[in-house]
Amino acid sequence: MSGKKVPLIFGVVMLGIGIWTIFGMTSGFKYLFGPLCLFAGWHSLKAAVYMSDDEIDQINSGQANRKTKDKFKNL
Repeated sequence: MSGKKVPLIFGVVMLGIGIWTIFGMTSGFKYLFGPLCLFAGWHSLKAAVYMSDDEIDQINSGQANRKTKDKFKNL
């Protein structure tokens, strides 16, 4: 998959897991895992809405990491 589908699907899944964790679990683990999933899902949905397809493709393919490594290689 490419483009905005990856962060959109990941965001929806993580929001679903976070909501289920907070309202469905009875252990204290829900206070740690639930907000973490909600944060990851919200961040991913924001990326799907506000980033362009080219920026998302760079993040998904790892080109952003290569550019950063090339910058620090010369130092």
